[in-house]
Formats: sequence, C-alpha cells, structure tokens
Amino acid sequence: MSRYFPQARWYATVAAAICLLGALGIGRVAAESAETSTLEDSAPGHFTEESSGTESSSSVESDMINDTTTPDQLGPVLPIIPDVDVEVEDVDLLTGLVPIPDGDDSAQSDQRPEPVISANDKDELDLDIPPSTPNDLGFGFYAGGRTKLDFQSEGNFDLDSRTDDGVTTIDPAVSLAISYMPNRYVLGYLSLELSREFDIDDDADRNDSANQLKLRRAYIQISELIDGTTLTLGRQKIRDRREWYIDDELDAVRLEFEKGPVSVEAVAGREEFADPDLLENDEVNRINTYILSGEYDLARSLRLAAFALFRDDRSGRKGRVGWLGLRARGRLDLGENKLNYWVDIATRQGRSRLKRVDGYGFDAGATFTADHRLDPHVTIAAAHGSGDSDRSDDRDTEFRQTGLEDNEYTFGGVTRFKYYGEVFDPDLRNIHIYTVGTGFRPTDNSSVDIVYHYYRQDKLSDRLVGSPIDLDPNSDPSMRSRSLGQEIDLIVGMRDITPNFDVDFTFGYFFPGDAFRLETSPGQFAGADGAYFAGLMVRYNF
Repeated sequence: MSRYFPQARWYATVAAAICLLGALGIGRVAAESAETSTLEDSAPGHFTEESSGTESSSSVESDMINDTTTPDQLGPVLPIIPDVDVEVEDVDLLTGLVPIPDGDDSAQSDQRPEPVISANDKDELDLDIPPSTPNDLGFGFYAGGRTKLDFQSEGNFDLDSRTDDGVTTIDPAVSLAISYMPNRYVLGYLSLELSREFDIDDDADRNDSANQLKLRRAYIQISELIDGTTLTLGRQKIRDRREWYIDDELDAVRLEFEKGPVSVEAVAGREEFADPDLLENDEVNRINTYILSGEYDLARSLRLAAFALFRDDRSGRKGRVGWLGLRARGRLDLGENKLNYWVDIATRQGRSRLKRVDGYGFDAGATFTADHRLDPHVTIAAAHGSGDSDRSDDRDTEFRQTGLEDNEYTFGGVTRFKYYGEVFDPDLRNIHIYTVGTGFRPTDNSSVDIVYHYYRQDKLSDRLVGSPIDLDPNSDPSMRSRSLGQEIDLIVGMRDITPNFDVDFTFGYFFPGDAFRLETSPGQFAGADGAYFAGLMVRYNF
C-alpha cells in the first residue's frame, strides 16, 4: 500500500482520530434522540462543501452569503416542505432543514430536502472549490462529483517580445466527494481530485506534468458539543471573506464559537502535514500556522473584525512572523441603491532570518450598485504595502502578505477574480495599487466586469517579488522610476447556463511602466513590451 500511496500511514492515523471524534459527536445526541427522531427522519440534508459551519459573521468564514445576496438567490437552499411559510433567515444552512412551526403537523412529512446549494455557489462561485454531495446513498451518506476543464494561455511575461515564452495549457479534472451526516451534529466530508495539465503550446519548454490524485478535503465537523461551538478536525478550507490574509487548505484543528452578534475562531495547523498528492511523496513545508479571529456585528451597515495570524517555520528558513489586522465592512442603503464598502489594515511583526520585521499594509474600497434591472456597479479601491528604503540595516519595513492569501473577490458580479490584476497579480509589498472597475449583470446568473489597475512602488527598488512577471524593475541605471505600469481586465461569469453548468472567462493585459526597461544591447535600454493572460474555466456538477 505504501508503495502506491506514500501518505497512507499518516492519513490512517488521522482517520482513526476522526472516527473517535465522530463517536463523541454521536454520543452528544444520544440523550436527545427520542425528541428529535421525527425531525431527523426528514433527512439531515445534503452537504455543500463551502457551507461547512453556519454562516457566521466571523472574519474567517465559509463565506456562504455576501452582502449583496438577495432572498431570491437563496431559493435553492430551501427544502421542499409543503405549506410551511418561513423566512430565509430560519433556514439551517448546514443541514438544509427548515424549523417546523409549532402545531403544524402537516409539515411532519417524509419529504427530504433538496440539495443545499449555498448562496455563495449561486452568486459568487469559486469554481475551484470541491463538489457538493446532493445524491442520497442512504444511511446518512451522500455523494457528488464534478468535471472541470481549465484552459489558460499567457504570453510575454518576460516583457520582451523578441523571445518566445508563451504557454497554453488545458487542465481537465474530475472530483468525487462523499459526506456522512448521521445526525444534525456530526458531519464528515471527503473529496478527491484526479487531474493532469497538458501543454498545448509551450515556448518556455516546461516539463510536462504528471497525473495528480489530490486529497482536497478530509475532515469531521461536530456542532454544539458546547452551546454555540463547532469543532472541525482534518484537511479543510480556511478563508477570510476577501481572501486578503488567508484562502488555503490546512491540515488543522478549528474551533468556532458564535453567540448573538459575536463570533470567534481559533485555528492551529499546517498547509500540509503530508503531501496531499497521493501519488507522490514530496517534501512538505514545516510552517506551523495559528489564527485567532473575531467579529462583532454591530448592524448590517457595519461589521468590525480583528485577526491575529502567526507562522512559525520549523525549518528556520523563514523565521517566526506574525500579522495583526483590523477589518470593517458593511452595506449602506442609499434609497433604492446600495453601497458596499470594506477596509482592511494589517501590520507584520517578528523576525525573518537576521532582521526585525516591521511593515504595514491596507486595502480599502467601495462598490456602488444602482437600482436597475442590469445591476450596474462601480468600484473604487486603493491598496498599499509599505516598502524598505534601506535594505542594509537590521530592520525590514516591507509589508508582505501571509503567503496563504489569494486576493480574490467579486465587485458585484457572479464570480470571483484577482482584484489586484489577473496578469501582474502582485503581493501587497512595496506597492501602491489604485483600482477602478465597472460592471453589470445581463441576467441574474451572469455578469460582465471591466477593471483597471495602476501600480506604483512605495520605495524605489530593483526587486519585484510575488508577481509572475519575470523582468526585474529599474535595471536601467540611467532611468529609474517607481511607475510599475497599468493593467486592464475583462471578467465574464455565467452560472447555470444549463442546470449545474458554469463558465468563467478572464482576459487581462499588462502595460509596463517606466520602471521596466529591456537591455537591447550592452548598456542600451528600451521600453518593455506588454504581457497578457486569458483563461476559460467550465465545470459541470453531478
């Protein structure tokens, strides 16, 4: 077995721990089984991966409902239970169950709820999440799957049109998932993905990829062991709403508490305790990650949050660094129009190798959506990551993000995209980013967005870290500049073209600024050329 699945011993140990916790969770409801048997006979509901845990106001959350979600978009969450009139807020988004009104015996039926499709899945779908499990196998087991095709083409990332470095790939993948929900308090979920990337056109002569069989999720979740708490153990997705400081899969223990307007989460784990590719046994990073976050929901118009994230590299290569951050977000109703806003502020502290780390960053913006059939929206945003004016001293004042972030969200459309640019896609480090975007929804299930970015260094530097662009800035000693360039992106998303069929299309073009110069001959420099990225992703759920 270990020959074909090198991580089998590790995952077998985790599975044993999960079984033990599952037994504890089942015991939690033994005393209540007589009172709840009628409700549980109506089926515990089907599981959607992103709906693990109830939708809370925590700063690290499952992100099922965004501030623009309407009751109509929550329709698929409601199970079919005849003659029951309930509000959307009454639906248990984890189980899919609707509370039955007192004295209404007509609702005590055998009908099972429809598959839970979260508002996130319908409104701002992340096409890379594992599949839901809508198919009832009986005995508390549910299954589901997905086929996905990801086409990407990129070119001139060295900003030199004289060389051929274009890459075009197609990445088909099949994902299978199974969930187990013996009662409303215990949920187990397992997802595997088989994929391989094929090079259609590769001027960069990269090595062909091999087959990958990845363990995407494997966890058990126990709710209400103590009132208001949820415990999740195993490989799971941890994300903040805007994916600004974390959107990653961790092998972790996660404890959530929610009571009224207050929610708190604590997470401890690693990106990988073992290689998630079951066909390989590569070296994994040894960075322990700890997160403590909380949010207070003052009102729909204002939610305040704070987080602390600490990363301890046990290999000693990256040191011990922490981030402290504050967040405010909300929605203002301006007559029939609305204004969604956000503010993220963070500081980076600790020691990295031989230097003391002390940097700061922020991201703030707002999206105005007009009351119109097409939902036209306009976004203005600004982000800043501090730089380091003196790299020779013992203090590093550059801000860097955690390395767990994705920087993806929506400005009002139906799909997420890279809000710092699809091509340049920088880490928020020694940079100013100014963004203006506009878009509309031709239909309820589709959107078109056009987004413009302007990039400028905070401190003049000849380094570019965290971006896929291959050319270093300020290599021309006679012409140094902080202007990194501009980018324009087009994002098109379509949901449920046919049932369970979704499409995303993205195109971006980066225009280099004066900081990027090409050496055409020894000592002679000229302006750099632009780079582009195009992506098409389609998926079908079954």
